[in-house]
Amino acid sequence: MTDPKTAALKHGVFAVVASGGRELPAVTGAAALASEVDDALAQIEADLGGDLSGAQKEILRACRVPMLVLRLAEAYLIQSGVTDKRGRVRGLLRVVGVYSNTLRHNLSALGLERKIRDRGTIEAYVAEKYGQAERTESETPQGK
Repeated sequence: MTDPKTAALKHGVFAVVASGGRELPAVTGAAALASEVDDALAQIEADLGGDLSGAQKEILRACRVPMLVLRLAEAYLIQSGVTDKRGRVRGLLRVVGVYSNTLRHNLSALGLERKIRDRGTIEAYVAEKYGQAERTESETPQGK
């Protein structure tokens, strides 16, 4: 049976869980994965409209550890495979299942749909995006 302390050195999942996501394990690529998670959380906050209630902020904050665990586990399983040398399914998959479900519940509580932000009129968007006002039909050359 795999010793959890040895396994933690391999994939870092237990280190993240034990520290509540405050500490990253000494695993290659852990800092990059944490940065990806932080970017994803910022995107989720933006998708929710950016002005979150206190409860929404706490739920979003609670998503960080499961996201870190899942990213570390995914990287480890891609590198090492789903089964060990004896052909047994890795126990890490149970952890993945639990944290996947936790993340799903948290995201469901936040609402999975994207909230539309008011960006004004289409003309204002085009002017901002392309640096010019949309041409009206009267300005458009005939036959084009």
